[in-house]
Amino acid sequence: EPGHVGEVYEVTGPRLMSFADIAADLSAVLGHEVKYIDIPHDDFLREMKDSGAPKDVIWLLDYLFATVLDGRNAYTADGIQRALGRPPKDFTDYARETAKTENWKGVTP
Repeated sequence: EPGHVGEVYEVTGPRLMSFADIAADLSAVLGHEVKYIDIPHDDFLREMKDSGAPKDVIWLLDYLFATVLDGRNAYTADGIQRALGRPPKDFTDYARETAKTENWKGVTP
């Protein structure tokens, strides 16, 4: 679309959320407990190695999780507003709407 060529949109929701926050929201929406379990970094790497995951996959996942969990991306941005002309949808609203569809049917706790 005209006006978007060459633009970079950082896509975030309207509020910062931890994985524990997401699990709590999902628990409330789905009516059963959803847990976020924080796995220590060394345990994660050991389990990946022990499972036979390729070294390049282990490296990539280690890098991705490090950049997600170290706080460097803990901010909100205006990308949705700039790209779509509307505010971003809150995760809780997304979860409520999605729970009403068939998308999560058959998913068990």
